[in-house]
Amino acid sequence: MFFSVLGIALLILAYTALAYAETDTIPPMPRFPLVPKFDRLYEGLKLLVFLDPQSGDYIFWKDFLVSGPRLLIAVGGTSLLCVTVGIYMGLYDFLRRMCLPIMEIVEHIPANGMMIFFLALFHTSNPLFWGVMAFGICVGITKNVYLASKSVSDEHVFTAKTLGASEQEVTWYVVFPQIIPQIIEAVRQSISPAIVFLMGTEWIVGSDGIGHRFMQLNRSPRAFMTFPYVMALGLIGLFISYAFRKIQRVSCPWHENETPPDFVDRFLARMKNNIQTLMRHERKKETAS
Repeated sequence: MFFSVLGIALLILAYTALAYAETDTIPPMPRFPLVPKFDRLYEGLKLLVFLDPQSGDYIFWKDFLVSGPRLLIAVGGTSLLCVTVGIYMGLYDFLRRMCLPIMEIVEHIPANGMMIFFLALFHTSNPLFWGVMAFGICVGITKNVYLASKSVSDEHVFTAKTLGASEQEVTWYVVFPQIIPQIIEAVRQSISPAIVFLMGTEWIVGSDGIGHRFMQLNRSPRAFMTFPYVMALGLIGLFISYAFRKIQRVSCPWHENETPPDFVDRFLARMKNNIQTLMRHERKKETAS
């Protein structure tokens, strides 16, 4: 706990040093700090979360309601397809031999480079954003699920077939339950790159959303709002990651002992222990008195 707090404190000190350092930009632009000071940081955060008097909108919530559904639909639909393909690749050798070369090629193609192709197909509609995100995360999810399904013990598969299970029953009643933790982890790891692909696409061709807002802020005198926006996105990403880990531990309690607790879990557990210790001391004092 001490070193965790120390790391956060050093990060805050580094930010403070950058924010209060004198910085100059290339003339003829006016001089301004590249990293906002704490008063400007608070002002930018307030303009993001609460009603912006200049635009009359709740900026962050408005952008989140546009980009959030795009992210959810793309990651959800891609995950369903890739999980199915990955499981069958681990069970059927012919499918593995057919798909792996294609995946090796797709893996080395930049997702944002395919934006031109999707732009020609869908123009600037939502399928454009879904396609870029799906193209960028499909290989990662499929490979992780394929490796997980391949690692399932052959003894379990042969035993199920000996007892009369069909191929589909082996797939969904023997293999799938064992790799649910790896599936959840694969989807969790795909969210961060999906956000990057979404923001890049919205920056270039979008007319709304988080990426488009970053482009507007970067070209406006209100560039100091960019840093609070990044901080807010980081907190949301931390919440999403923590939610996935909780889902994994609730749905697969047998897998919990195999994964070490993350920082949030350790922090909450330590706070709970401290509170319980204080309450025990208070009860002892009351009993003694």
